[in-house]
Amino acid sequence: MSGKSDFSVNGFTQAILESIDDPVQVIDRGFRVVWCNSFGNQTRTWRPEELVGQVCHRAFFGRSTPCPDCPIKQTFANNRPAVREKMIPLPEGGHEWRRVHSWPITGPDGRVRYVVKLGFAITGQKQDQARLERYLGRLENAVGESMPPLPAEGLTSRQRQVLSLLAQGFSNPEIARVLGLSPHTIKTHVTHIFEKLGVEDRVTAAATAARLGMV
Repeated sequence: MSGKSDFSVNGFTQAILESIDDPVQVIDRGFRVVWCNSFGNQTRTWRPEELVGQVCHRAFFGRSTPCPDCPIKQTFANNRPAVREKMIPLPEGGHEWRRVHSWPITGPDGRVRYVVKLGFAITGQKQDQARLERYLGRLENAVGESMPPLPAEGLTSRQRQVLSLLAQGFSNPEIARVLGLSPHTIKTHVTHIFEKLGVEDRVTAAATAARLGMV
Protein backbone atom coordinates (compact mmCIF):
# COMPACT_ATOMS: atom_id res chain seq x y z
CA MET A 1 0.00 0.00 0.00
CA SER A 2 1.63 3.22 -1.12
CA GLY A 3 0.96 6.83 -0.37
CA LYS A 4 0.05 8.46 2.87
CA SER A 5 -2.10 6.63 5.39
CA ASP A 6 -5.27 8.22 6.74
CA PHE A 7 -4.82 6.46 10.07
CA SER A 8 -4.82 8.72 13.12
CA VAL A 9 -5.36 8.41 16.85
CA ASN A 10 -6.76 10.98 19.24
CA GLY A 11 -4.63 12.39 22.01
CA PHE A 12 -6.18 10.20 24.72
CA THR A 13 -5.65 6.98 22.75
CA GLN A 14 -2.12 7.97 21.81
CA ALA A 15 -1.28 8.70 25.46
CA ILE A 16 -2.47 5.22 26.42
CA LEU A 17 -0.52 3.53 23.63
CA GLU A 18 2.61 5.54 24.37
CA SER A 19 2.44 4.52 28.03
CA ILE A 20 3.01 0.87 27.05
CA ASP A 21 6.67 -0.08 27.41
CA ASP A 22 6.45 -2.99 24.99
CA PRO A 23 6.28 -2.59 21.18
CA VAL A 24 2.95 -1.38 19.79
CA GLN A 25 2.42 -0.84 16.07
CA VAL A 26 -0.57 -0.22 13.81
CA ILE A 27 -0.25 -2.08 10.50
CA ASP A 28 -2.22 -1.43 7.30
CA ARG A 29 -3.35 -4.04 4.77
CA GLY A 30 -0.07 -3.67 2.92
CA PHE A 31 1.71 -4.70 6.14
CA ARG A 32 3.10 -1.18 6.39
CA VAL A 33 3.62 0.43 9.81
CA VAL A 34 1.39 3.51 10.00
CA TRP A 35 1.89 4.23 13.71
CA CYS A 36 4.15 2.95 16.47
CA ASN A 37 5.25 3.87 19.96
CA SER A 38 8.81 4.30 21.12
CA PHE A 39 10.01 1.02 22.54
CA GLY A 40 13.23 -0.67 23.55
CA ASN A 41 14.58 -4.17 23.43
CA GLN A 42 17.71 -5.67 24.93
CA THR A 43 20.12 -3.57 22.88
CA ARG A 44 18.45 -0.42 21.63
CA THR A 45 15.45 1.92 21.59
CA TRP A 46 13.31 2.08 18.45
CA ARG A 47 11.91 5.46 17.42
CA PRO A 48 8.65 5.91 15.46
CA GLU A 49 10.41 7.72 12.62
CA GLU A 50 12.51 4.59 12.02
CA LEU A 51 9.52 2.30 11.50
CA VAL A 52 6.56 4.33 10.25
CA GLY A 53 6.26 3.75 6.50
CA GLN A 54 8.25 0.51 6.55
CA VAL A 55 6.84 -2.94 5.79
CA CYS A 56 6.88 -4.80 9.09
CA HIS A 57 8.19 -8.18 7.91
CA ARG A 58 10.96 -6.47 5.96
CA ALA A 59 11.94 -4.15 8.83
CA PHE A 60 12.04 -6.84 11.53
CA PHE A 61 12.90 -10.03 9.65
CA GLY A 62 14.37 -8.93 6.31
CA ARG A 63 11.62 -10.84 4.50
CA SER A 64 9.97 -9.91 1.20
CA THR A 65 6.73 -11.65 2.21
CA PRO A 66 4.82 -11.98 5.53
CA CYS A 67 5.99 -14.70 7.89
CA PRO A 68 4.10 -18.00 7.49
CA ASP A 69 2.81 -17.79 11.07
CA CYS A 70 2.06 -14.04 10.96
CA PRO A 71 -0.74 -13.14 13.42
CA ILE A 72 -1.37 -9.88 11.52
CA LYS A 73 -2.10 -11.82 8.34
CA GLN A 74 -4.48 -14.08 10.27
CA THR A 75 -6.37 -11.12 11.76
CA PHE A 76 -6.77 -9.50 8.34
CA ALA A 77 -8.09 -12.81 7.01
CA ASN A 78 -10.68 -13.62 9.68
CA ASN A 79 -11.34 -10.33 11.53
CA ARG A 80 -10.39 -11.93 14.84
CA PRO A 81 -7.57 -11.37 17.36
CA ALA A 82 -4.60 -13.70 17.08
CA VAL A 83 -1.46 -14.49 19.06
CA ARG A 84 1.85 -16.10 18.14
CA GLU A 85 5.23 -16.57 19.77
CA LYS A 86 7.96 -15.07 17.61
CA MET A 87 11.76 -15.13 17.77
CA ILE A 88 12.83 -11.57 16.96
CA PRO A 89 16.41 -10.94 15.70
CA LEU A 90 18.29 -8.23 17.57
CA PRO A 91 20.19 -5.53 15.62
CA GLU A 92 23.49 -6.39 17.30
CA GLY A 93 23.14 -10.16 17.05
CA GLY A 94 21.24 -12.77 19.01
CA HIS A 95 17.48 -12.82 19.41
CA GLU A 96 14.65 -12.42 21.89
CA TRP A 97 11.30 -14.19 22.17
CA ARG A 98 8.09 -12.18 22.10
CA ARG A 99 4.44 -13.14 22.33
CA VAL A 100 2.80 -11.11 19.59
CA HIS A 101 -0.90 -10.23 19.85
CA SER A 102 -2.94 -8.66 17.05
CA TRP A 103 -6.37 -6.99 17.13
CA PRO A 104 -8.48 -5.78 14.18
CA ILE A 105 -9.51 -2.19 13.53
CA THR A 106 -12.51 -2.22 11.19
CA GLY A 107 -13.95 0.48 8.96
CA PRO A 108 -17.63 1.45 8.57
CA ASP A 109 -18.10 -1.44 6.14
CA GLY A 110 -16.93 -3.97 8.74
CA ARG A 111 -13.76 -4.77 6.80
CA VAL A 112 -10.48 -4.86 8.71
CA ARG A 113 -8.54 -1.75 7.72
CA TYR A 114 -5.70 -1.92 10.26
CA VAL A 115 -4.30 -4.29 12.83
CA VAL A 116 -2.86 -3.30 16.18
CA LYS A 117 0.19 -5.41 17.03
CA LEU A 118 1.47 -5.68 20.59
CA GLY A 119 4.53 -7.73 21.57
CA PHE A 120 5.45 -8.92 25.07
CA ALA A 121 8.96 -10.10 25.88
CA ILE A 122 8.87 -13.76 26.97
CA THR A 123 12.52 -14.75 26.61
CA GLY A 124 12.72 -15.50 30.32
CA GLN A 125 9.58 -17.65 30.16
CA LYS A 126 10.96 -19.59 27.20
CA GLN A 127 14.19 -20.21 29.10
CA ASP A 128 12.20 -21.37 32.13
CA GLN A 129 10.14 -23.66 29.90
CA ALA A 130 13.26 -25.16 28.33
CA ARG A 131 14.75 -25.71 31.80
CA LEU A 132 11.53 -27.42 32.92
CA GLU A 133 11.65 -29.72 29.91
CA ARG A 134 15.27 -30.62 30.65
CA TYR A 135 14.40 -31.43 34.26
CA LEU A 136 11.45 -33.55 33.20
CA GLY A 137 13.66 -35.41 30.75
CA ARG A 138 16.14 -36.20 33.51
CA LEU A 139 13.33 -37.39 35.79
CA GLU A 140 11.93 -39.65 33.09
CA ASN A 141 15.36 -41.13 32.44
CA ALA A 142 15.86 -41.64 36.18
CA VAL A 143 12.61 -43.44 36.91
CA GLY A 144 12.29 -45.19 33.55
CA GLU A 145 9.47 -47.69 33.32
CA SER A 146 8.29 -47.03 36.86
CA MET A 147 6.67 -43.80 35.74
CA PRO A 148 2.88 -44.17 35.44
CA PRO A 149 1.32 -43.70 32.00
CA LEU A 150 0.18 -40.19 31.17
CA PRO A 151 -3.60 -39.87 31.60
CA ALA A 152 -4.20 -37.71 28.54
CA GLU A 153 -6.09 -40.17 26.34
CA GLY A 154 -9.41 -38.84 27.65
CA LEU A 155 -8.74 -35.21 26.70
CA THR A 156 -10.80 -33.82 23.86
CA SER A 157 -9.09 -31.92 21.04
CA ARG A 158 -10.35 -28.64 22.52
CA GLN A 159 -9.04 -29.56 25.96
CA ARG A 160 -5.66 -30.33 24.42
CA GLN A 161 -5.65 -26.87 22.83
CA VAL A 162 -6.49 -25.27 26.17
CA LEU A 163 -3.84 -27.32 27.98
CA SER A 164 -1.17 -26.38 25.44
CA LEU A 165 -1.92 -22.66 25.83
CA LEU A 166 -2.13 -22.99 29.61
CA ALA A 167 1.30 -24.62 29.64
CA GLN A 168 2.70 -21.71 27.63
CA GLY A 169 1.67 -19.30 30.35
CA PHE A 170 -1.57 -17.94 28.93
CA SER A 171 -4.23 -16.86 31.43
CA ASN A 172 -7.84 -18.02 31.08
CA PRO A 173 -8.97 -14.69 29.54
CA GLU A 174 -6.05 -14.83 27.06
CA ILE A 175 -6.91 -18.42 26.10
CA ALA A 176 -10.53 -17.33 25.61
CA ARG A 177 -9.45 -14.58 23.20
CA VAL A 178 -7.12 -16.88 21.25
CA LEU A 179 -9.74 -19.62 20.82
CA GLY A 180 -12.71 -17.28 20.42
CA LEU A 181 -14.52 -18.73 23.44
CA SER A 182 -15.91 -17.21 26.63
CA PRO A 183 -13.79 -17.09 29.80
CA HIS A 184 -16.45 -19.21 31.54
CA THR A 185 -16.07 -21.93 28.90
CA ILE A 186 -12.29 -21.89 29.31
CA LYS A 187 -12.64 -22.13 33.10
CA THR A 188 -14.85 -25.20 32.64
CA HIS A 189 -12.32 -26.77 30.27
CA VAL A 190 -9.50 -26.14 32.75
CA THR A 191 -11.52 -27.77 35.56
CA HIS A 192 -12.15 -30.85 33.43
CA ILE A 193 -8.48 -30.99 32.38
CA PHE A 194 -7.39 -30.95 36.02
CA GLU A 195 -9.85 -33.75 36.81
CA LYS A 196 -8.73 -35.93 33.89
CA LEU A 197 -5.02 -35.40 34.58
CA GLY A 198 -5.44 -35.83 38.33
CA VAL A 199 -3.73 -32.50 39.08
CA GLU A 200 -4.71 -29.57 41.27
CA ASP A 201 -2.86 -26.58 39.83
CA ARG A 202 -1.64 -25.02 36.58
CA VAL A 203 2.04 -25.72 37.27
CA THR A 204 1.49 -29.46 37.54
CA ALA A 205 -0.78 -29.39 34.50
CA ALA A 206 1.93 -27.53 32.56
CA ALA A 207 4.51 -30.13 33.59
CA THR A 208 2.23 -32.89 32.33
CA ALA A 209 1.75 -31.04 29.06
CA ALA A 210 5.54 -30.81 28.68
CA ARG A 211 5.85 -34.57 29.22
CA LEU A 212 3.22 -35.07 26.53
CA GLY A 213 5.22 -32.96 24.08
CA MET A 214 2.43 -30.40 23.84
CA VAL A 215 4.69 -27.38 24.49
